[in-house]
Amino acid sequence: MRLFFFLLSFGVCFSVSAQQKAKFKTAKQAQKEDSVYQATRTDTLFIPPIRPSNYKFDTTAWGALVTLGLVFVVPDGELSTATINGFGYGFQSSVLINPARKRNPFSWERRIANIYGGVGFGYLKQGGILEGYSKNDTGTTREWNATTINTLWTMDLIGRAEILRGPIKLFAEASWGGSYFKPEQYIEYTERSLTTTKPDIKIEQTTGNRLWVQHYAYGGGFRTGSELFKLEFKLMYHVGQSVEYIDPTTVGYSATENSLTYTMKKSTTNMWLPQMTASYLF
Repeated sequence: MRLFFFLLSFGVCFSVSAQQKAKFKTAKQAQKEDSVYQATRTDTLFIPPIRPSNYKFDTTAWGALVTLGLVFVVPDGELSTATINGFGYGFQSSVLINPARKRNPFSWERRIANIYGGVGFGYLKQGGILEGYSKNDTGTTREWNATTINTLWTMDLIGRAEILRGPIKLFAEASWGGSYFKPEQYIEYTERSLTTTKPDIKIEQTTGNRLWVQHYAYGGGFRTGSELFKLEFKLMYHVGQSVEYIDPTTVGYSATENSLTYTMKKSTTNMWLPQMTASYLF
């Protein structure tokens, strides 16, 4: 009987101890599983999408271009002779409109072709100096300096076709318009006698008039940079109507009228116009 009660009490103690161990193990295991779950859960974590640049998607542009840049003037043909091959400089600006619908700058960058039309304005200054000397049989020498300065204010209608995707764009351009053209010549003439004591004759004369001269131009180039700002490099050939200049080699002196004598000659106003321009997309 004593043996029976001993075994019964031992079994009860073992059962209680096993239950406590099971409870402790279950709580510890649950805590471990919960920590693993918390470390790996992603159901409540929101990661917003990463975009390359917000302005490419959040802003829109009409696709129009505003340009402003420096121009170099290289006279060609008759103009290079009339102005003694003098180089010049100036600036030009334009506003070019694209007829396509409004879109973000990134989409404009990805278009393979674009057409633009607009207006342009410019200021150009060019000229040169010719020094001459001659001697006749009577012992008289003639010297002259002829300075020519051309000033142009231009206004044009412009068309442009552009190709290529990405940051580099190739384009061809043509324009037609007019120039407020002011050709000026300053003549300094000296006549000196080598056989007599007659005093030197010195005469200065300035000629110039203002003309409205029609012209057209064609050429092309490329522009490169970011979606909104780009640098343009282009070469245009400007073909203009003729204007009149004094032929410096014909300059002489009239003693009866105490004035210079000379003949006029016509010259076209053709020139090469290398340009470096900045453009902005809006």
